[in-house]
Amino acid sequence: MFSVADAFAIAQNMTLGVHALGLGSCIVSRAEKTFISEDGQELLKSWGVPEGYICRAFVTLGYCDGSYPAAKPRCEGRSLIVE
Repeated sequence: MFSVADAFAIAQNMTLGVHALGLGSCIVSRAEKTFISEDGQELLKSWGVPEGYICRAFVTLGYCDGSYPAAKPRCEGRSLIVE
């Protein structure tokens, strides 16, 4: 029931982990559309993904060419910290 949310939580944790190692990453959310095609099914087979598995997302890895972009400004009052 929560496979999509679980997959993206995993993908986010992967990107945080690789960032800590000095790599850049990006989550791409169109894996289901990509692998539903005949070519996509062949790729899954060639990679040894068991039949019946659904790929939800891609996580790309690489090195950032230059400095990381600055954090975007946050809107006041959109978050609340409860102590």
